[in-house]
Amino acid sequence: MSVQPGSVASAGSRLSLRKNSTDTACIFLQHGKCAVYQSRPTQCRTYPFWPEPLTSRHDWEAEALRCEGIQVKTSLPHQQHRQHHNVALEQSGNLRSGPAERDLLGNQGPTLGVPAGSAETEVIDATVPVESIKRQLVLEEISRSGEMGGTTYSDMDELLTSVSPELVDEFADEFFAKQGRKMLHDSRRWRVLDTWTGDPAEHFRSLVLKACPGYAQTEVQLMKQGDSMMVRHDKLCQPAHKAMCLAFALQTMSQKHMHSAAASSLHKPVSVHDAQAVQPSTNLAVAIVGAGACALPMAIRHHFPKAAIDAVDIDAEALDLAQCFFETQEDAHLMLHNEDGVKFLTKHGVTSQFDVIMLDVAAPDPAGDPGTLNSIPAQFLSPGFIQEGLRRRLRPGGVAAINILGGLPALKEATLKITPHFQHLHALCTPEVNILFARAALGGDADSNSGRTALWRLTAVAAALKPLHSLCDELLSEQLEQWAVNDELHDVLKSEYGYGWFSAQDLMET
Repeated sequence: MSVQPGSVASAGSRLSLRKNSTDTACIFLQHGKCAVYQSRPTQCRTYPFWPEPLTSRHDWEAEALRCEGIQVKTSLPHQQHRQHHNVALEQSGNLRSGPAERDLLGNQGPTLGVPAGSAETEVIDATVPVESIKRQLVLEEISRSGEMGGTTYSDMDELLTSVSPELVDEFADEFFAKQGRKMLHDSRRWRVLDTWTGDPAEHFRSLVLKACPGYAQTEVQLMKQGDSMMVRHDKLCQPAHKAMCLAFALQTMSQKHMHSAAASSLHKPVSVHDAQAVQPSTNLAVAIVGAGACALPMAIRHHFPKAAIDAVDIDAEALDLAQCFFETQEDAHLMLHNEDGVKFLTKHGVTSQFDVIMLDVAAPDPAGDPGTLNSIPAQFLSPGFIQEGLRRRLRPGGVAAINILGGLPALKEATLKITPHFQHLHALCTPEVNILFARAALGGDADSNSGRTALWRLTAVAAALKPLHSLCDELLSEQLEQWAVNDELHDVLKSEYGYGWFSAQDLMET
């Protein structure tokens, strides 16, 4: 089948069929059926037996929410064994072994910590033979490698027929030994998962809302210390958290004493490594609403040791899990509050103010696809909250950073609601995140932070703030710096893809 022009889009280093603009479904999905089924590409033929859904039971269940063709049954797994599964991981000592449990292919592996008395979950339909699943996994990995570019699925399948079944088994064994998940906690609402890959540096722990298993509310990197795995509080893993930390650069550049320091770097390329050291205020006050397992508060605590941080979450269990599994500790500089975020910031009679307020809140969308999240609960965009919870609670020059899910439409809607209350609004839009920044006025200042000057100044100050080297890392060095020194690149990204650093006016014109 010849692919019609315009039906293929770029997806990272690979090509993907385009999606409808209205419902994000494949353009060939017509009346609930594939219009090109007999000629569908390799990734469609191998789905759902891709590496990602096969990594663990949790991932398979998450995929089942997105695909009605995947069945999740409540019965004991098949009695199939494999001697080699996960040997490499257990020998490394990175994870403690537990009572035997079956992986997605029915093989014996580490425990997933299912509470006693709960139903086991068989995640592979018995109508699909294990051998076929392994075969599809191998074919998908071959396709992704690009080593057989231009080869059709049928050609690869025929070639694989000449390979011994033992080699296919060996590949599958190696796949599951090098990557997977271990469930440390499984309650009605939350799961705590450890994830590992073949790279010893790629070990992570995440807090996942079971209603939206495809989204990690909190994720931290783990490092081996002796015989234990410890949480790294000096690094942030999630792109939204990294981007929200640019609020510290915006807050710093709003202070009058910073204008000359920033201006000195406005007319030359900015280097993180060569930037002049600039220190933020020593008495920073920070509020983080939607703290979850507190990766963001703990990272800020690590890099701004004198800051006073209030971490707020409406879910008591999430805060308990933060202390049990994510090494979160309260002290004189970090306070945990089990409270509704709106009520916390709009308390009557409270006059204390913050330099930075971060809103990282979302909720399952009952009207959307299963497992999806609302951009931000409506109460956080009400006029009363914006005025009383944000503007009144920010010090002059203070910055509110708001994580906006839902793409450009949700970002524009939030901008329209916040604009009447804040003169200084900017948005950072990347392929991964949309963050809206609202800055409180500082003593009659004019908005000198629009257009190219804003991006130069933000990059200069962010590069000069040493804590942001670790908190923002590649976001700062690989995106902001490139945009700041390359007008043409930034303009193309903004106009063609909606990525870049936008003023409120720019954003509404896109």
